[in-house]
Amino acid sequence: MKSQLAVVGLGGSLAEHSSSLAALRIALEGAAEAGAKTDLLDIRQMSLPM
Repeated sequence: MKSQLAVVGLGGSLAEHSSSLAALRIALEGAAEAGAKTDLLDIRQMSLPM
């Protein structure tokens, strides 16, 4: 049985227009196209005490 690769990307920039977050999204899209299950964790969308 072959298991599916899982890739989690953590976006840590607080900038509204983050180029690193844009690059992370592109990388995750590529991983998904290759068959991986992907998740993006963007700290701006998380309820963190900052």
